[in-house]
Amino acid sequence: MSGKVSTILQRKGSTVETVARDITLERVTQRLAALGIGAVVVVDDAGRPVGLCSERDVVRALADGGLSALSTTVGQLGSGPLAVCRPDTDAEQVMATMTEQRVRHVPVVDDGGALVGIVSIGDLVKWRIDELDADRAHLTAYVSGATY
Repeated sequence: MSGKVSTILQRKGSTVETVARDITLERVTQRLAALGIGAVVVVDDAGRPVGLCSERDVVRALADGGLSALSTTVGQLGSGPLAVCRPDTDAEQVMATMTEQRVRHVPVVDDGGALVGIVSIGDLVKWRIDELDADRAHLTAYVSGATY
């Protein structure tokens, strides 16, 4: 099974919610809740991804710092190196990266490092299920002698 990240982005769209490094966790939580999403990409002044702030990051910050953590900026979180991929990356490779690095979201960048989308574990699971459904339909048609 092979599919590219670009195919997933074509299906889901390339809209990405971004925030600057100086936004507070309180504002991030409001944005995540209002939009019903699990993460935002932190970008530098040029709009290039430099980090990610997810619900998991917010929970950890609150656990470590209590309610005062809400005044912390996302730039102060320092969540480590950012896993990114390109549109021509195999979806299975992104799944492996997510598993190895224990992340649920991977920003997609072009050759110049500009942000062009984001894929989540949910996007990849949906892609995988769609691929398995298509394979099943092909095999069923083959076994039954029908043309597909």
